[in-house]
Amino acid sequence: EAGEAGEAGEAGEARDTEEDLEKTRALEKAKFKAADADGDDLLNLQEMASLFYLETSPAVLDVVVRDTLKLKDKNKDGVLNVKEFWMFWDFGPENAGEKIKEEEMRVFRQLDKDENGVLNVSELRSWESGAFETEAAMMSLLQEADKDGDQQASLEEFENVRHSLAGTDAHYHFIEWVQHHEL
Repeated sequence: EAGEAGEAGEAGEARDTEEDLEKTRALEKAKFKAADADGDDLLNLQEMASLFYLETSPAVLDVVVRDTLKLKDKNKDGVLNVKEFWMFWDFGPENAGEKIKEEEMRVFRQLDKDENGVLNVSELRSWESGAFETEAAMMSLLQEADKDGDQQASLEEFENVRHSLAGTDAHYHFIEWVQHHEL
């Protein structure tokens, strides 16, 4: 009987894995279809890039955002509360006492533009596209560079903080932009 229970558990895991694989295939097919702007069932260089740089294709980004919402929206109300957004329901019983950290709440509140306590598709788009992180990195850089407090950075101010840019989030965003531009 113990062997049968183990086999049943393994079969269930295999089904879960197969089900997950099918969901992944369906998502990738939807992303491909959205990226195929000219509808020829082939991806040119620009269309291919949109699979990896979601911000370049509103259609691909929309597929990803809607998939994320569907995955995380456990109460099926069409929006994400803070626990759904951070997937606290997915931690299991061993983490039942976990609390949402202040940093996580701060991020959630910043994403929640209409301040209604949930994230809709539009608000989730900022997170999934990477725009939220990019904006935060650039704001941090501006705050460090803006020594005269005018909410702008001059060339001289940027030059003065250039040495401290290495290893920051802004640095990595600049590298990504350069690589992306080369596409």
